[in-house]
Amino acid sequence: MADQALKMELWSKDKSIRLQAIENIIQEPPSSKFLELLSSRKEVEKDSECLRQLELAFLLIEKRCSGKADKGILTREEFLLRFENADSRSKVLLMDSIKPEQLKEFSSELPHLLKSEKDPAVLVSLFRTFINVFPVDALRLASRHLIAESLSLRMATIELLIKKAPESLRRDLPKLLVHHELRIRTLAIIGLSKIDNEEALNHLGLLLESGLTESIIAGIQNSIFFPFSSIKPMVLRALAMVDDTEVLLRFGVLIENNPDPEMPFRLWEILESSSENKKKILQVLLKNCCINIEKSGILGDSFSEYYERLKHWIKRRKIVFWLRELLSSFDSDSSALLEVDSWVKEKKDDPLVKEILTEALQWQISDKAREYISGCFENDQKAPDQKPLEEKPTDFNNLSHDEKARKIVSWSKGANQDELQILKNILTDQKSLPDLQAIALKTAIRLKLKEHVAVARDVVQSKNQQLAISAMEYLGEYDFDWLFPFLGKFLQSDLPRVKGTAIKILNSRDKQQALSSVRAMLNKRDIDSHKAALICLIHFDFVAIRDILYDYLRVCDSAEPFSTALFFFNSNPDSENLFVLYSLEKHLINKSNLDDAKKVYNTRMENYTILHQTQQISIATWKESEEILEKRFQEAEARKKTPPADYSVKTLSKESVQKSFYNYVESLLPQVKYFFSENSKIFLYIALVAFGYQLFLLIPAVKTPEGRLLGNQLISVVQYITGEVLEVNRDWLSLKGTDGKIYFLSPKPGIFFKNVPVGTKLKISYLPYRINESEQIRGQCLDIQVP
Repeated sequence: MADQALKMELWSKDKSIRLQAIENIIQEPPSSKFLELLSSRKEVEKDSECLRQLELAFLLIEKRCSGKADKGILTREEFLLRFENADSRSKVLLMDSIKPEQLKEFSSELPHLLKSEKDPAVLVSLFRTFINVFPVDALRLASRHLIAESLSLRMATIELLIKKAPESLRRDLPKLLVHHELRIRTLAIIGLSKIDNEEALNHLGLLLESGLTESIIAGIQNSIFFPFSSIKPMVLRALAMVDDTEVLLRFGVLIENNPDPEMPFRLWEILESSSENKKKILQVLLKNCCINIEKSGILGDSFSEYYERLKHWIKRRKIVFWLRELLSSFDSDSSALLEVDSWVKEKKDDPLVKEILTEALQWQISDKAREYISGCFENDQKAPDQKPLEEKPTDFNNLSHDEKARKIVSWSKGANQDELQILKNILTDQKSLPDLQAIALKTAIRLKLKEHVAVARDVVQSKNQQLAISAMEYLGEYDFDWLFPFLGKFLQSDLPRVKGTAIKILNSRDKQQALSSVRAMLNKRDIDSHKAALICLIHFDFVAIRDILYDYLRVCDSAEPFSTALFFFNSNPDSENLFVLYSLEKHLINKSNLDDAKKVYNTRMENYTILHQTQQISIATWKESEEILEKRFQEAEARKKTPPADYSVKTLSKESVQKSFYNYVESLLPQVKYFFSENSKIFLYIALVAFGYQLFLLIPAVKTPEGRLLGNQLISVVQYITGEVLEVNRDWLSLKGTDGKIYFLSPKPGIFFKNVPVGTKLKISYLPYRINESEQIRGQCLDIQVP
């Protein structure tokens, strides 16, 4: 994987990452594979500085692979003589020939060499060669290259100062930490860690949770400079938010190399709601984590006991996760009741099932769901309003509506051809009852039947809520690109289940946007929005919503939502919860809200007990754990009272947003210079600033390619394209635009493509929503015209 990572970095769009990859190759043991890698990159590299470094790296690796050592360097004087008469390439090769035991002696000549040397590539080589023995009196000369035009030289200078004099970087850190070159930012974080470790962690968190592949990978690489215990919460949050295979594998290497008894539990929690590809990667990672925990010996002789508890926890967690999701829709989704009823009848004698059903009575569920579960403990109790299914029906059509529904749900574990045909008939027959069609679509999802997309499209805007929601879920699984333009409408719905389903689907593709939607709901003042948002949160990984829940619990003054939000901490024990709950408890006590503070305290005790029982934490005594939490709390409170440093995330984030807005205002002024006097322009500037006060927070501090959003999604603004039709079918047409790009467009309801001839020139208005690596654009066709 290391070779693959180097190749990925050599082909990065970020120049600083490519330069760092070249430097990393130089530091690796020599190998012919690196010569091939450097040569292949050189063929496509266009940047002159990168080309120069590629050439020098090739020379160094080639020389090392040949085994030809330079026998000529015997004394310091001879080294200086040869160095002063050599060209740049020879100087780099010459320095590579210095024996390690000679470096200390030769370093005394660095002030002289630095004064006379002008070639950036040679200076980079000097810094690399002598970094461990660099004399203090030469650092001032080296530091002037912090503003060098050469990016590789600036990077080498920062690395040198981090190693020898990190305090000298303090003045420049605010600029370096927001630098447009990614490697400069990561080096600045390492430098900041020598001065203010807590703030360095905050900046590292920004990289890991940025959503940008290269930034995340750079953050993972920086993680080795911090204790794993301090970065674990942010690593888990970032891991929960990404789906990119390369990023997941990089996180895997980091996690595997830091054995931690808590990690398998947290990985399973993330795995539960992940895509199929991500699940496979996390399953392998979880297995490897367990192997490394055993090998490390950190659990002593109790690994077998730990592993059995982990397996039992996972088995229990699977049931709880599945049951909670169904119970959340028990009132409005008849298929949920049917599925739970079928499962209870099958598992009624399993002690674990009885234990979980008993526990479920304490969950935040509807009265109907609680009534049903209570009935499960009565002898021969059947689900409310359900008739027993006929054991041998002669004809499906002769069954009652309820019996048909229960029969369809029973096919979720498999169906024969006759049953699949019945399912198809229900979905395509316009006379079918909407509730039955809804159950049929849910069953089609579980059976992984992808051929009912057309039906789902037709009914996704049905007035029957259950049918519309089933269609949304089906399209979210099998036709997301078509559904995507409608999600905004569903997110604005007044119906909690419709809104919740839209957020659940959005979370599967764009977790950041889904979280923003939930946070917006919790920020509203009406209690119903809060309840709906909390229901939605069951679809998210807990590590991703913990901070949102903490912020909400600090201000929540309604008993039911407070209990619902707090319950997430009960059902997701986590070592980081201990501090979050301790802080919340302190906050509530300060507000004299002692009743809620007591609830939080009890939740913390439950977390502590479960974590201790499952060997996820190894705090020796209760008193010791309380002392640790109190110390951490006091440190956090002290930081809040201290004005933020000029290099802090808080300061730099604010400044970058303001700078973006003021730059925007400045760009407008030249456009009005012919219409306003100087005094008028001043008033205009003030007016724009005042008007933009509420708007500038929307301007992103980090620029992205024009029109792009994270995950290759596009800003959904109606656009127009003229082009020639390449291919047509019922569900989409492909078009080659006059701009040379290829467009794949799906029809909005009411537009049909089947009669559009191939080769026709069309003018189309469309809503773009995705672009792939080949720059092909996907979108929804809104209107077609012949130009």
